[in-house]
Amino acid sequence: MGDDVFDELVRALEKAKEIASEYKVRSSIPAPEPPNPHDRSYRNFGDSPTASILFMDIIGYSKLELDDDQKAAIELLNRIVTNAIEEAGLNLHDVVCLPTGDGMCLCFTRNTEGPLKVAAGIHKALAKENKKRKGLKIQLRMGVNLGIVHKVKDLKGADNLVGATINISQRAMNCGDEWHILCTEKAYDELRKLKVYKDTFVCIEKPFKVKHEMELKLYNHVCAKGRFGNPNEPRRT
Repeated sequence: MGDDVFDELVRALEKAKEIASEYKVRSSIPAPEPPNPHDRSYRNFGDSPTASILFMDIIGYSKLELDDDQKAAIELLNRIVTNAIEEAGLNLHDVVCLPTGDGMCLCFTRNTEGPLKVAAGIHKALAKENKKRKGLKIQLRMGVNLGIVHKVKDLKGADNLVGATINISQRAMNCGDEWHILCTEKAYDELRKLKVYKDTFVCIEKPFKVKHEMELKLYNHVCAKGRFGNPNEPRRT
């Protein structure tokens, strides 16, 4: 073998080593994390400590025996809620969504009446959807509250919201039956100032006893024409 050919082979081997070494370094760099779709909502949330809360769950979710039924119920709810937010004239990124397994908690920071607008839209859309469905019928109950929430970091450093305001909205929801939209006194005091809601609240005279022996005064939000909400007083267990 001639010297020129030998030298060419050596150079080729050295080049191959460089390429292999560079590939090894590049392959050891972890791929960037995909963007978190909730980040923009938390940025829009900013440092504002006050939010309007809509807490909802699917009645009878735990009785759905098949995983496919549970999955279908959540997917349907997600689609209907997304549409209801948009149809209410709100931006999806102005709402922080906290999944709860059998429902969700929506936190609105820029629109006090957001929970009521979205709740009405969800009920109307879901009622239409149920009429078309031969099998699984989805029914909800909802709780609305207004107050201070706190932004915290979870295990992976992502934003999350916590606070008694969220807990109380869940307890208000838990007092309801199918289709109820129950508002706390704090939410009612603010929402009743808006003329459009003047005749949509029914005071439930007797307070509810909830967790930690707390007494909760609630107002039933319902449309007189029966387009959303449940006009009956919640059953007490």
